[in-house]
Amino acid sequence: LKLPWGQGVMADGLKRFALRYRDYVIRNPGVAAQLESSVRTVSYLLAGRFADSHELSELVYSASNLLVLVNDGILRKGIPQIPLVSVTQHRLLTWLTVLEHLEVFTEMSSAKLWGENCRWVVIIIIQLAKASLRILLLLWYKAGIQTSPPVTPLDRERHLQRSSIEDSSIEGEESSQMSCGTFIGQRSRRILRTLSCSE
Repeated sequence: LKLPWGQGVMADGLKRFALRYRDYVIRNPGVAAQLESSVRTVSYLLAGRFADSHELSELVYSASNLLVLVNDGILRKGIPQIPLVSVTQHRLLTWLTVLEHLEVFTEMSSAKLWGENCRWVVIIIIQLAKASLRILLLLWYKAGIQTSPPVTPLDRERHLQRSSIEDSSIEGEESSQMSCGTFIGQRSRRILRTLSCSE
């Protein structure tokens, strides 16, 4: 099925933005962490400032948690490791984490817009959804009792240290190769060792 022209352009734009954002987070994990902390700080500053500020503050706080979840997912994909859970189980854990991050804002918004009765309906729906996901993870995937949040945040400092060690090792290999006599092929543009280094 082909999307209408306007929707297709929007989808392509969102896809390009997602790819650029992913590359930016991978190259600058420290800046991504600063952005997350800045958004969370804004949520603290908004609380109690004006009417409806509590709902807006909770929205920004939930957005900061979701931003951490997205950035951790991007950084985890760049770490070579053996997957501990299946793809489906990880998706269920992610949805459970999203529900936990959004439940307070959803409850506050429903009470503000439709009253206290609707708030309790939303609470029951969210808790039933969370319980269903936890039971499915427990019985089907034998995942045990889930932590809160179910998707554990990535240890950014350890990730940065590992990245710096890998970068330094790569630079060391390149410098050792360049210290030995090399030349660049005119047509292939490949870096080749001289005969003295191959001995």
